[in-house]
Amino acid sequence: MRWPCLLSCAVALGLFARGARGDEPTERPVRFGLTSTAPSNAPLVACGGDDALRRAVEERLRRPVFGEDADYTFTLELEEGGARARIVGRDRAGAELGRRDVPMPVGDCAKTIDTLAVVLAIMIGAPRTIVVPVAPSAPPPATSAPQPAPRRERWSAGPTAGFVVGAGILPGASWGIEGGALVRTSVPWASFLVRGAYWPRRPTGERRLAVVDRLSFAALGCAEVLRPGPFAVDLCAGADVGRLHANTSSLTRASQSTLLLDAILEGRVAYRFERRGVTVEPALAVQIAALLQRDRFTYRDVDGRQLILLQPAPVAFQASFGAGVHFW
Repeated sequence: MRWPCLLSCAVALGLFARGARGDEPTERPVRFGLTSTAPSNAPLVACGGDDALRRAVEERLRRPVFGEDADYTFTLELEEGGARARIVGRDRAGAELGRRDVPMPVGDCAKTIDTLAVVLAIMIGAPRTIVVPVAPSAPPPATSAPQPAPRRERWSAGPTAGFVVGAGILPGASWGIEGGALVRTSVPWASFLVRGAYWPRRPTGERRLAVVDRLSFAALGCAEVLRPGPFAVDLCAGADVGRLHANTSSLTRASQSTLLLDAILEGRVAYRFERRGVTVEPALAVQIAALLQRDRFTYRDVDGRQLILLQPAPVAFQASFGAGVHFW
């Protein structure tokens, strides 16, 4: 009975190895496979083939033992001449576990099936179970709802610089350069923006009686309202204070400078990406400003009349493009 012992040990080792891999194991009965490589004129084929042999084995063991998804497969091979059958036991990987030669009765189907059924029933032996892992549950489907950003543990600040264009304060359409700092708070959606801007000299009107430049400083509080992936959409509000300066000899004012004060509302779209531990954030911003203080520059014509040389509009618009760098 050495061959059945080897087979039982192999089955037991296989069951142990399979059970050790499961996070949440469960048990089910061991099922065996039976295949035949007998030629068409072999005695077993004439006596009903594999199906007849399976039924005979299960009748002797009084339980189902064969299945399509076999844990170990017995291969039944019949030698030519029909006088002897060789039973080869293999595991699911095809490795041979052992073999046994069985003398075959000649011309008697009942004895042929019965002889092979007895040998196979002894090899299969008592009922056994196999421990199999339970398939892990599928992760919950991803939702399109934005997940809350992790809370920052500290504040940080990074420099910003950009190019700005606008209308409503200096004559016609004008441009300038700006620089400042973007301050990130410990609240993920809140930040502050402080910046200064210089707008170079612009001539006034068609007569070009003066040139005017602008210097201003702004402070804004920003709230992140949308974050689709690496993009961020912020709404900002704050105030801007500055100085307009005119250079001409035709002014009738005692001073050539005037105060400028406005309340601003700004929308920003930024794209954030990492480069070697540094976050770079190009941004496009659009701004509308309500001027609270807008003094005018005047001059006298040849007839002595006092005329307006420049007065900012009640509402001004501007757009800027720049980039910020954050060191975390």
